[in-house]
Amino acid sequence: MTSVNCPEGSNVFPPAAAAHGRADGYRPNKSLFLAVLCALVTFGAVSSRPADLKANPNFSACQVSLLNCDVTALTSQEISALSEIAKKRNSQNCLAGSALCNPMLLSSTDAAAVNAAEYARNLDSCLQGRALCNPLRVRSNDLPRVRTAAGQRNVEKCMSGLPACDPLQLTSSQQQAVQTAALRRNLDRCLEGSSTCDPLQLKPDEVKMVAAGRRSRNRERCKAGMSTCDPVALSPAEAAEVNIELDHRNVMKCETGASTCDPLALSPSELQGISSAVRKRNVDACKQASPYCDLGSLNGPDLASVAAVLAQRKALQSGIATAR
Repeated sequence: MTSVNCPEGSNVFPPAAAAHGRADGYRPNKSLFLAVLCALVTFGAVSSRPADLKANPNFSACQVSLLNCDVTALTSQEISALSEIAKKRNSQNCLAGSALCNPMLLSSTDAAAVNAAEYARNLDSCLQGRALCNPLRVRSNDLPRVRTAAGQRNVEKCMSGLPACDPLQLTSSQQQAVQTAALRRNLDRCLEGSSTCDPLQLKPDEVKMVAAGRRSRNRERCKAGMSTCDPVALSPAEAAEVNIELDHRNVMKCETGASTCDPLALSPSELQGISSAVRKRNVDACKQASPYCDLGSLNGPDLASVAAVLAQRKALQSGIATAR
């Protein structure tokens, strides 16, 4: 800020003018002129200060986008400030690996930081096994870590039975562990009845486990009446158990009037119980005036009960019509 010294009583007029007034008797007021002069000098010093860039709306708009920026109204100081902002933004883009990075605008210090960040990203990609990894850019002292991570990922793939497994990279202990895992997966598939089961890889005790599981699944399918049931594979005890379950299912179907009921498979006692259930369903259908009512199957008491219910319903309907 420019300092202006205006000592009180300073004579800023020529000596002649100070000693002699004008012909009309006017004498200049030295104090007044001195005050005006100091004000002018001070105003010039203040106007020479740098403009507050943050308070300039056009400068703020230029920082965001040139679309709303009046480039012609920018001062050289504002252009320099915008240039520094652009360089800082470009440095941040380069550090983040953005495609907007312009390496030509980086200083030597920023370029070193960007190269370090890029190397760290590439090293992380290689350690994680990503497709973006460029192994040619990995330093020799970091290569052992990358190889160790790749070997561990390969072991995990082999343990899971993935096709991307490379068995040639496995050590002898790793091969043994992978083989054990493969045998276990095959046993699980065989126990589940999967078509990918390889029975030749099963141990004798495992063969017994798989056979027991197969018989159990077949027994359940036969109990459910499924077409995949193999009755030949049932033991006498299993066949008897299945027959009991099928008879029970048939009784339930006949009691509910299902079309899949097989009355020929019913025993005399079951047939008597089914007849009672069928008679009750017919009586209820007749009382509800259902089209499924079979009046010919009603005996005397049932017919009288149905007639009474129908007469009561008819009288109730007549009373409602009369009230209207």
